[in-house]
Amino acid sequence: MASDAVLNVRLPKELKDQGNQVLERNGLSVSKAVRKLYEFMVREQDVPPFALDQDADGSVEQKRLLLRSLAGVVDLPEGFDGRQAYRDHLVEKHAPHAGQVR
Repeated sequence: MASDAVLNVRLPKELKDQGNQVLERNGLSVSKAVRKLYEFMVREQDVPPFALDQDADGSVEQKRLLLRSLAGVVDLPEGFDGRQAYRDHLVEKHAPHAGQVR
């Protein structure tokens, strides 16, 4: 696979220096470590657990699991446009109603 994409990442210098030391001790370059991260994400179709900002009680993961469990529960009519349905909902929600003062 040709390597033709470039990433430019901003992080604190001290973090970069300390991270580079860890990579060097383990015989990895920054490029190889980042490549391995991307390969993991593509293979797993997810980010590594350590990369997720979860709150202390793990509610983010609980919500993710709940949403995944709901996938395919509702049968939608053929040709259903979810984006258009949401637009229609917003127009109705925010449209001025008769007798309402804004």
